[in-house]
Amino acid sequence: MQIATFIDKNSELVLDACDCFTALSGSPAKRGHSADLRSHAEWALKEIVREMRRLQARGSPAATDTDTDPESTTKLRAADHYAAGCGVDELVDEFRALRFNVLRLWMDAQDLQSFEIEDIAVFNEAVDRLLAETVTHYTIEVGRTQAMFLAMLGHDVRTPLGTIMLAAERMFKDPALTPKNANSAHLILKSVRRVDGLLSDMLDFAVTKLSPKVPVSGSMMNLRDAFEQVRAELCAIYPEHIIRIDASGDLTGIWDRGRICQAVSNVVSNAVEHGSSGHPVSIGLHGDPHFVTARVHNVGDAIDAATLKLIFDPVQRHLLREQEARSRVKKQNLGLGMYIARQIVASHSGDIYIESDPQSGTTCTIRLPRNSRANELN
Repeated sequence: MQIATFIDKNSELVLDACDCFTALSGSPAKRGHSADLRSHAEWALKEIVREMRRLQARGSPAATDTDTDPESTTKLRAADHYAAGCGVDELVDEFRALRFNVLRLWMDAQDLQSFEIEDIAVFNEAVDRLLAETVTHYTIEVGRTQAMFLAMLGHDVRTPLGTIMLAAERMFKDPALTPKNANSAHLILKSVRRVDGLLSDMLDFAVTKLSPKVPVSGSMMNLRDAFEQVRAELCAIYPEHIIRIDASGDLTGIWDRGRICQAVSNVVSNAVEHGSSGHPVSIGLHGDPHFVTARVHNVGDAIDAATLKLIFDPVQRHLLREQEARSRVKKQNLGLGMYIARQIVASHSGDIYIESDPQSGTTCTIRLPRNSRANELN
């Protein structure tokens, strides 16, 4: 008897064996989710049988076809599994239990023949495919939930932060304020604006996890205007730093003004914060018939090759840092700025990359197509 037929005829026997496997696993959490796990296991058995018959119909247990059934409920089952509070370890254990008990019960029921050995390969292939697809959807669901939490947290923090900013601005503009208190008000404003920027990065980080691209719209603008605006803001915050802009060619294009200013701010802020105050941050802007290119250069410690490779991945870059360096970064920012800048540039069908060496310093290059239309941006 083939495995698929055996499962069809003995599904309750297999499920009972899997229940015993779960009960003996030693995990109270798994025992608490037994009803959910049994329901998911029942669905998994049906999907495994369906996949086995599809593979057998193709004549190869190692078929490479990856087309998914449009009626597949894998995504919904993974979401239900997560909503029930089951972890990915329980998900993998469930498939381990299914594989072990199906093969044990099936082999106990008969003598193995050569065609049945091949049937084991088909069964393993079906289990592995379903496991991979389910874990993928489960991981996506976890990411979406985490991103939604970040988005809600950032939104909720914005209200009290706005109150603090408004109060600090009023206090700073009070003519009766002593110089010492005026300086304190200025520090509050500077810190609040920094936190607001971090919140913006966090919210955008959450958005990119919920949708493929940062949402943007297009209108005619001059890229130099964005850099001039950012320079004025940063010079007020970092008066000891000099930021120079050299421009040539037509710098106009159809982009999202707010998003472009955000990306420019992240890139230039990064150059200022990591550059030497004894050397200016140099910005070169150039327009050609099809693209507008910006190069932001600073002199400072070179970025090592391992970090440079992960410069646009804040999570992996954070893990790469040594504990001492990681603790210093926690006091500064979340490291999302360059990631957000890349997402914004990518949403405009542009490119961004960084080059760094001890001799010439670090240069971040942004290249934007000038004729992007609003309806082409998303």
